[in-house]
Amino acid sequence: MKCPKCGKNVKEGAKFCVGCGTSLTSSVDNKTETEATKNTETSQKVEAVKEKVSTKMNEVKESAKKAADSDFMKMILASLMFLVNIILKPIKTLKSKIEEYADPKNGFILAGVVALATMIVRVIVSFIMALIQKQCSTPLFGKESCASFGEKLQSIDWMGITLKHLLIILISMFVVSGIYYVASLIAKKTANFMRLLTITAVSFVPACAAMYLLTPICGWINFHFGVIVTIAGFVYSLVIFFSAIKDEFKFESDDKAVYFHLICVSVILIILYFVGYNVAANSVTSNPSSSFNW
Repeated sequence: MKCPKCGKNVKEGAKFCVGCGTSLTSSVDNKTETEATKNTETSQKVEAVKEKVSTKMNEVKESAKKAADSDFMKMILASLMFLVNIILKPIKTLKSKIEEYADPKNGFILAGVVALATMIVRVIVSFIMALIQKQCSTPLFGKESCASFGEKLQSIDWMGITLKHLLIILISMFVVSGIYYVASLIAKKTANFMRLLTITAVSFVPACAAMYLLTPICGWINFHFGVIVTIAGFVYSLVIFFSAIKDEFKFESDDKAVYFHLICVSVILIILYFVGYNVAANSVTSNPSSSFNW
């Protein structure tokens, strides 16, 4: 070390400078105090940072907890569980929960959950099918060429299987419910539109699950097997729909009930025919879509 006064080199721990006799004890103490102060300040800064991080983490946890505890999130989770139980015990589950979904907010959430879940399943299945299926072409002269995974993904109409598909499912639910609701007004029967929407949304579940999840997978194994699964899904949906919808309308005789449902179903099928015809006509005139767009 050096003497702070004359600058002469002295031994570490010396109390006096051998050159000028200046006391070195105070310098050592000041240096020790300075180092101690720096260490204390560093520790305080570290603790402050830790406290801020801890506070932020607690805020994030509280926000996540509040979101999980919110009525909206609870309703979405309840709707998902409700739809799972519908597959196993459709009528029992529907009768026990339908009053909860007669509320407009809950009914709209259920319809949205069905449409959104169907859209997500369709996107996932389209991605998987593009991964496992081959898309090859053999020219008249030349070697067979197969599309790469990236090319197959690019050929998928993502807009069609997301937003367009979501709107189609939602509109279909509201159209079916609306037809029955208008028919009930004409027949002078009391009906709750949200209950009709709930029944319709629930009845869509087996058909959507079969058409967008099971059919592509089963059809990849065997075409006829895929068709059978599709038919079974639609039949299951129709059985659920008519088993539940008949309890919403009370008629003096069974004959009137048959005519009422006949008219409603006929209107639905007529609309479905014209919509399907226009879609098929547009598909023929435009470029054919990818085989992966289920």
